[in-house]
Amino acid sequence: MKLSPSDELEFERLFIQKHGVPPLHASLKFSSWNVSVWNDDDISSIVAKPRHVAMDLDCLWSEIKNTERNTVVKPVLSEINSSVMRKPIIYDPYTLNILTNLGMKNMGQLATAESTKTNTHCYACDDNTAENVGDTTLGNQLVAKPFNPDGDRATEDQQERYAMAFFRPDFASDVILREAGIGTGTTPPTDILTAHVTFGDKPLGTGQTMTVQIAVTHKNGTQ
Repeated sequence: MKLSPSDELEFERLFIQKHGVPPLHASLKFSSWNVSVWNDDDISSIVAKPRHVAMDLDCLWSEIKNTERNTVVKPVLSEINSSVMRKPIIYDPYTLNILTNLGMKNMGQLATAESTKTNTHCYACDDNTAENVGDTTLGNQLVAKPFNPDGDRATEDQQERYAMAFFRPDFASDVILREAGIGTGTTPPTDILTAHVTFGDKPLGTGQTMTVQIAVTHKNGTQ
């Protein structure tokens, strides 16, 4: 949203009053998510080679966005602005989530060599208790999958990108997933829960896969 000149001045005044520095000297870290359920037959390349999940999903979303044909592959369910749409229409928005206090502290400690803990795992859960910056664990963790070799993680420009595919055989039975996270090992709070999100019900049955895409963006200033 573009502010008027007077609103810009007032925003800068209030920002300095609260934080002690002007907005352009602030550094923001935020995370966005996309959580979708697909039929396995429609994403056979991801099922066969989950290490390529990020690239394959990028291709799928691009095709969906730019093609009006009914033949384009679409998810069964997709999270859009924290709502569940059974017939997804818009694919650009991502659900903003919580970067935990411990997760952000670990990011800083990585930069100062006080930590060597990287985000190695993605979690899926069935609890929908709202996330909080003080979270150290998930509501009811069902599975922790390593990005190596089961998913994908990389840095592009100023953005950390993570992607994981959760298959029905990853769980003991059909499940309804409502929560996900990323962290530094298999067992938070022993390991650090870096980012946390809850979302609308995502039923996962035979022949289906839930994909999770996470983007952690490091940004100078507020523009």
